[in-house]
Parts: sequence; C-alpha cells; structure tokens
Amino acid sequence: MSCYQPPELLAARHQLAGFRCRSLEQTAWLVEVAKQAHGTGTTRVFVVSEVEQLHVVAYYSWCLASQRGDCRSAGASAPWRQPLPPAHRAAGPPGGGRTP
Repeated sequence: MSCYQPPELLAARHQLAGFRCRSLEQTAWLVEVAKQAHGTGTTRVFVVSEVEQLHVVAYYSWCLASQRGDCRSAGASAPWRQPLPPAHRAAGPPGGGRTP
C-alpha cells in the first residue's frame, strides 16, 4: 500500500508552506507562484501528498508555450505563432526520500 495519494490538481486545500526540495527556486515557485498560475489557467500544477494529509511532498507542473515568428507565411497577412514543447517543473523532497 502506498504512503502517497495519487497526483491531483492543485487546490486551495493543499498546504504548501512546509514544502522543501533541493532547488530553492522550485520551492519558491511552488509556494509563491503556483496557486496564482494554476488559478489563471496559464499553468497546470499536479501535487502529491501523503495519505490522509494535505501537505504537499512533490509536484509537477506544465504550461503550453508559443513563440511569435518574425517571418510571414506565404499569403498570410499576420505573423504566425510557432508552438513550442510544454514547459514543465518537477520537484520532490531532497534526496528523493519521504519528508519527515
């Protein structure tokens, strides 16, 4: 039996304050930016928490991106957008182990 809940979309009930990982930047992004980015729909954030707990122990996020092209396609009157691969972040506890 797993000690963790399956990944689920970030919700207001998830507790982010105690989350720590090896990357200070990824820790800060989750705690300071993730809820707003997820709420506006620009990013989808999935979190993992322990069974019967709301403290987040790992997360994965992604967003679609595009880049405006300077070239115009033949016959087009407006610049085109070039799709880019999804950008993502993934983070878990330092050392990949279970958080205390």
